[in-house]
Amino acid sequence: MSKKAVSILLVVIISLLLISYHFYEFLKVFSSNPSDMWSRDLTVGEKNLNMPSPLFWDGGSVYGIWTNDTGFAISQIYPFSKDTKKIFIKNFNETSVKNVEYYKGKIYWSENDNINEMETNGDNYENLNIIAVNFKIVDDYIITVNSQGIEIFNIANNFKKLSEVNLKNVSQIDAVHKNGTLYVSVLVDDKQEYKIYYLSYDIKGQRWSTPVEVYKLPQTATSKLDNIKIGYDKKVYIFYNLTSKTSSNVYYFYFDPQNSKGFEPRKLELNVYGKIPSPDVGAFDIKQFQDGIAGVFSALSSYNIIGQSRVEGTEIIYAFFKDGDIVKVKSVTKEGGWASEPYLLNAPKGLFLSWIEAGGFYKYIVKVASTNPEFIKQVGGIRKLDIQNALSLCTFSISAALLLGFIMTFSVSLPGYGWLLFVMLFEPRRFKNESINSFYIGMSLYGAAKYFFYPPQVIKNSMEQILFPYNLNIIPILTLILSFALVKMYFGGKKFNSNFAAFTFMVIIDSLFINLFYAPFLIK
Repeated sequence: MSKKAVSILLVVIISLLLISYHFYEFLKVFSSNPSDMWSRDLTVGEKNLNMPSPLFWDGGSVYGIWTNDTGFAISQIYPFSKDTKKIFIKNFNETSVKNVEYYKGKIYWSENDNINEMETNGDNYENLNIIAVNFKIVDDYIITVNSQGIEIFNIANNFKKLSEVNLKNVSQIDAVHKNGTLYVSVLVDDKQEYKIYYLSYDIKGQRWSTPVEVYKLPQTATSKLDNIKIGYDKKVYIFYNLTSKTSSNVYYFYFDPQNSKGFEPRKLELNVYGKIPSPDVGAFDIKQFQDGIAGVFSALSSYNIIGQSRVEGTEIIYAFFKDGDIVKVKSVTKEGGWASEPYLLNAPKGLFLSWIEAGGFYKYIVKVASTNPEFIKQVGGIRKLDIQNALSLCTFSISAALLLGFIMTFSVSLPGYGWLLFVMLFEPRRFKNESINSFYIGMSLYGAAKYFFYPPQVIKNSMEQILFPYNLNIIPILTLILSFALVKMYFGGKKFNSNFAAFTFMVIIDSLFINLFYAPFLIK
């Protein structure tokens, strides 16, 4: 094989190696876990409504449950089973189901403002004849709200009614149990104002505290206050979602239950939109932990994949709170799409989380993730979609970078071309007859211009934190030396028959190599 053929073959091989390296980088990103805490997602089903898909722990396994046209679908999440059990309920009205809860082998849900129960296998369905627009189960207690007020029942004692509070127009409730006290937050919606109340229930004394109005907001046609959640660690947290015509945000209070007046809500700030807080935080869930509380939020996020390649989408974000502040933030999804209605379960085998994503034909896809090591291992690995995403992004970034990069490298080669043109026109004595020294000077001018002006400063600034292998001091010199070696191999001899042709060939090879190498950083 001739030296010319070998040099061309080497150019092709090096180019393919650079493309393969970038494809591997993109594939590694797309097939990796969203964070060092959470697993990749697992699709477990499909549903009709934009609502949470509750999870529960029963008999050493984790299950997910959601509504469908005729009843419920229950899927075993851990250990994972592909079978989804469908439970048929006569005259079931899916759109009237407001919340679903689990307690000791039974499912409870509110349908048409009545609480119903059944076993997880679908047996022993019963209407409990308890009127409730919303309810919450905490340990052995079920706390209900309706137009007349708040009521608490003991589930273990055949739903014995323990106490009630007269508070009109309550539409939502949440509660947690800590040290013998039930801490409760409710939302009052009287069609004029939204009002958030806090109260507590002493389990041993079986008595309520006086409800305290924590916050109120006039109702307008373009805003909505929703999704009241409560937590406790030394003090009380109350979260809510405020949706306007243009955005959605989560706010929360953190206060001493003995002094629950005279403070303003804090806006939740999740630094997941580049280096700034997310401008849009929607649906969320809050769960109590021994040493704090955890929240999962549907938040608009933006992050780098590699180089300038950015992804923006509504993702699920996990945050842990302690003493009123966020102390940990981890991504649960990094899909660049839309994810919402998260539901968090703190199970003996780890944290499990469900959410929904947009499906086809007005359906929603139910997905889950976990911190359980066995689950993480099970759902890991490279998927077909990862390969498609990596190939698509790799093709786009390389094609665009080569197009732009050839323009940039041609610009920095102009001093070299200027020198060769000067030699050709004026033929200085020491550089006559295609002197190799003339080529070396042109190459040096090109190398110096490339070193200082390639890539543009704005791209260099974005690469300041990038270390190996994307070094802006060494790589430009290495590609130039490699290109020169290939040009020498192609043309042969101690000097070139045409310095102009040799220089052009070197610039083309060098441009190909360096733009392929820096492709992820050249195009956003």
